[in-house]
Amino acid sequence: MAYRPRRKRNTYTSPENKIKAIERVLTEQIPTKQVAEEMNVSQTSIQQWVKQYKDFGPTYFRTKDTQKNPMTMVDTEELARLKAIEVAYNEQQIQVEILKKFQTFLKQK
Repeated sequence: MAYRPRRKRNTYTSPENKIKAIERVLTEQIPTKQVAEEMNVSQTSIQQWVKQYKDFGPTYFRTKDTQKNPMTMVDTEELARLKAIEVAYNEQQIQVEILKKFQTFLKQK
């Protein structure tokens, strides 16, 4: 059995190298396992990069924060909707508190 060195953990891979690896997998039909061994990263990483490339395109890797998943338009709309609901809820909570105070005031008279 041949000695196979373990891959380094948490090594940084530049966006350009990620894109090159992805293009080798997609255009040259090189197996992800082979590309992973050549780059000294896990096969799972290569598979994730390929999926992200297919979902978001090459610009996903050129952003400054590659760890943060970009929000889709649906996510952005949902976030805006939830924020509006939160604002309305907070306003209603304030109104409830005012009504409770007013009710206490009326009971005192």
